[in-house]
Amino acid sequence: MKDFLNWRAENHRILTDIEILLYERAVAVADSDIMQADRIREVIYENIENLSDASDFDLNIKKLHK
Repeated sequence: MKDFLNWRAENHRILTDIEILLYERAVAVADSDIMQADRIREVIYENIENLSDASDFDLNIKKLHK
């Protein structure tokens, strides 16, 4: 049970971080490039779908910095 609670807490933290990152990135590019903001949103949703595989999560986060 403790492992499950730790897993749940960690995933909640990751989701919160993703939400903050989505907001910050979207605001940063919204004035200059709406399409970029849409792409960032897509990458964030890909990360949420791939949370079960940490390597996919790390790989998708790196896409934001291209």
